[in-house]
Amino acid sequence: MGTIIKATLLPRVFPPLLLVVLGFAASLTFSVPHSQPSSKPRCFKYGVPASNDFEAEKLYRANLKAAPGDWYTTAWYGTFLTDRGRYAEAEQIYKDCIRLTEKSKGKDSLFLAIPMEGFARLYQKQKRYGEAEAYLKDVLRLRLKVTGKDSLETWESMKYLGWHYYIQSRYLDAEPFFKECVRISSTRGATDSAALTDLGDCYLAERRLKETESVYKEALDTDQAKLGSNNAQTAIRMEKLANLYETQARFREALPMREGVLRIRKRIFGEWNADTAKSIDRLASLYLEFGRYADAEPLYEEAIRIQTKVLGTENESTASSMANLARLYVSQARYSEAESLMQAALRIKKTVLGDD
Repeated sequence: MGTIIKATLLPRVFPPLLLVVLGFAASLTFSVPHSQPSSKPRCFKYGVPASNDFEAEKLYRANLKAAPGDWYTTAWYGTFLTDRGRYAEAEQIYKDCIRLTEKSKGKDSLFLAIPMEGFARLYQKQKRYGEAEAYLKDVLRLRLKVTGKDSLETWESMKYLGWHYYIQSRYLDAEPFFKECVRISSTRGATDSAALTDLGDCYLAERRLKETESVYKEALDTDQAKLGSNNAQTAIRMEKLANLYETQARFREALPMREGVLRIRKRIFGEWNADTAKSIDRLASLYLEFGRYADAEPLYEEAIRIQTKVLGTENESTASSMANLARLYVSQARYSEAESLMQAALRIKKTVLGDD
């Protein structure tokens, strides 16, 4: 979690797992009203074959009219409306779905979890965390009752509640839910490396560094055994450990992790990629800690070149790499080069972030 996690936290709150599991099958039979052929290429947008928001919403409305309370349409249409800030409309969609599902399938139907989790996401977006929590707990109770404590559906609810508490910095509340995710996955013959990482992030936020390292290592070992050493998920686990080691000035232990992350990302994403550039910059900064200036300088220059091409010159990441290179110049008493580069970096940051 740390700085990187904060930036990517909310996108990890997905539509329900049941939707993901069943969505593909449902999409194969999704009814689409007849319309004139479009000159635009068709693509799936929020679960329907549409090229833009207007087409998507038209399909949602047509399908809800044909099948009121349809869980698949409700889930995607609710997400569609929530992401556009149309909260009152999304709320009504979810209310209608709950009412119709209870009437047709009963109050113990697992399909109720879909609009209930939709409500939770809707309230999270509005920072109405208490109301979101109530829905998430109701979903967990439903899944425990219907599917048992070791089911995939229960695992999903545990994960969702853990993240709900984490985004509020309620780490002690989040911890048991991530532990339960690990336990459930182990009963199903696999270790949940993502839940281990989430648990480690909780420990890190509480400065429980030994426990953080232990679960991060377990997550890395799990992914290496399951996915191999050249997988994007493996790189994420390695980066977590590298970050942890660097915060403790354990640079020698961090070095093979940084080098491994860069090797994997270059292989998977190629050179001209923002994540690759970021990994290059982080490795260069580690070399700088060792005083390996000849190794660090070309890496900083490479990172800046990639960022300029991929992200543009007016980008905070580009400015940060320029500032890091300036720091290297200062370490070598190359003050005029450092000043020029730092001024350019500050100008970019002011353009991007403003004077504040």
